Amino acid sequence: MSLLHEKHEKFFNRCLIALPAQAASEDSNKLAIIYFSLHGLQLLNKFNFTQQELKYHEKFIWDSFFIERNEYVTFRSTMYFQESGELFDSGDLSACLFALYSLMILKSDFKRLNWQKLFNFLVKCQIKQGSNKGGFLQTSNETDLESDFAQADIRQCYMALVIRQLLLDKTELKSDIDKNSLTDFILKRLNHNGGFGSQVFDEPHLGYTFCAIASLKLLGFPVDNLEQTKNWLVHRQVSYPEVLYPVMKDYAFHRNIDTGGFNGRENKLSDTCYSWWCSGSLYLLNQDNLKLINVELAEEFLLEKTQNTIMGGFSSVPDGTPDPMHTYLALASLSLWNCEKYKLDEIDALFTISKRLRHYRAERDSVVISY
Repeated sequence: MSLLHEKHEKFFNRCLIALPAQAASEDSNKLAIIYFSLHGLQLLNKFNFTQQELKYHEKFIWDSFFIERNEYVTFRSTMYFQESGELFDSGDLSACLFALYSLMILKSDFKRLNWQKLFNFLVKCQIKQGSNKGGFLQTSNETDLESDFAQADIRQCYMALVIRQLLLDKTELKSDIDKNSLTDFILKRLNHNGGFGSQVFDEPHLGYTFCAIASLKLLGFPVDNLEQTKNWLVHRQVSYPEVLYPVMKDYAFHRNIDTGGFNGRENKLSDTCYSWWCSGSLYLLNQDNLKLINVELAEEFLLEKTQNTIMGGFSSVPDGTPDPMHTYLALASLSLWNCEKYKLDEIDALFTISKRLRHYRAERDSVVISY
């Protein structure tokens, strides 16, 4: 089956205009939905907004999500926090990154953003002491320890480092985050089997593993030495022998329909998003590692089992409802495997955005990319 470009274009555009009632609970993820939709159109080479539309979307983000305090600036996850007072309207890292990525593609001049104050927000999110020293919280931290509102998380570390890199593209930092403690924080979550977990001794998870590898790469750590991690990643692709299915037909975790896909943990089902978290992780370790997976089977899982041929978009699992995140990560996977074959913009695996857009913004801002 081919990639349905026009249906996916319509799907992303619908997501930018209106969502069904069951998506109401995702309001706090609105900036993520905007990011996946805008950058999904970019990957499809269907980013065709007029100047007026670009300005409209840009103004909506600045007016609804931007937070400016005396000491720092950032972005809130939902516009309704504006009414809750400063204690609960402190912004968070994920909203900040999704807003910055969205404003980048909307060609914002960022004149409203004080980059040094944005760096101040990053510093406030890093834990300064205790067992999780070096890690990042999702929201600003006034105590230097764990917060009642958040928990140290490798995903937040990755987003903080990407924001830091965007800052380096814009300006020279007078100080920096604690990179040594952050590296230690991440490496402590490396499991004996090669994957990374959310907390020390936790079961490894593919999403956290991608964030860990990308973070270590941004920190200059030699990730190509993580041989055990490479081995764990390769075994995330589901490909059981045909003879197994008739014998274990009552075992729910061996389903023929999952063949070719990737699971996030041992003995779990395939999910569209793990195609990206696994492929991207292997690629970041070494570009030649993509030869270690069966790309033909992986493409078949996405195009024939999770691609929605009626509405457009990709679902997380076969016969599921498509959503912007899984659609974007499916396109990112296909781009990484063969962008020319699928007529997609080339993905930057480290930043999870179009390579063309990433390089254009960095060159335009006249600062050398350093990672």
